[in-house]
Amino acid sequence: RTVEPGAGLYLLSTPGPQEIVYIGEAADCARRLLTHCRNEKGGLPLSFSYQIIGQKVLPHHLKELATDLVGNFFETFRKPPEFQFRNSQ
Repeated sequence: RTVEPGAGLYLLSTPGPQEIVYIGEAADCARRLLTHCRNEKGGLPLSFSYQIIGQKVLPHHLKELATDLVGNFFETFRKPPEFQFRNSQ
């Protein structure tokens, strides 16, 4: 409820060891994170961090930034975040 409205990027992680399980982007981070709070990820309690981009940003630029973060995660850990592609077909 304290997330600022606006376009940005966010990370979902497990509490404790802070393992990143999802990297996302949204035109309105506050609304998107509220949706994530309502939809449990495997029954795990999750924490989040976010960065609101302080300017108007086009949707495809947000997607590109999030994809870069996923790529960096993969390069470091040799696997994607646990829930990143779970609903992809």
